[in-house]
Amino acid sequence: MKALAINIIFFLLIAIVGLILLISLVTGTFQSAVKWLYCDVYIKIITSFMGQETASIPKDCLTEPPIPTIEIQESDNKLFSRKLLSIVIACWKEAEVEQQYKTHACYELQLKKVVDNVTEENVSSILINEDRCKSIENSDYGCGARDQILWDIYGSVINNQKIILVKYYHDNTTEAVRVIG
Repeated sequence: MKALAINIIFFLLIAIVGLILLISLVTGTFQSAVKWLYCDVYIKIITSFMGQETASIPKDCLTEPPIPTIEIQESDNKLFSRKLLSIVIACWKEAEVEQQYKTHACYELQLKKVVDNVTEENVSSILINEDRCKSIENSDYGCGARDQILWDIYGSVINNQKIILVKYYHDNTTEAVRVIG
């Protein structure tokens, strides 16, 4: 009888451990713990044997650099549109120079004042008026053949004090800078 009780306790213990593992797999806790353990141990071992410069670190173990935050004081439509366009072009050039062929966030914009109705048309008109359609194209408003400024602003208008993310976007068909707000 005692052996049966010990067996039941043993099986209950295994079932509880299995249930905890299943829950942590579903919630992602287990995955992040394994990733941390693998990356931490792997990086320490590989750098101790091969040296910091020659170690090949898996992509999953690399941490992405923080997104630079830019605070914008302008609230005037034209000044803000010009500033936003310069940030979009800088994001495009950065991706071009570094040959980044994946999606990555370039800048996070924090607006310090309420801005006046800024639209994709405002930004594109600066490109057209200053003959800068060669730097980045926006075919939606007659500036080049491709649409390289993707405007993902809710309601299409920036008219308040929100955070805007400027992100380089690349898939097999589209290579563009996405403005998300």
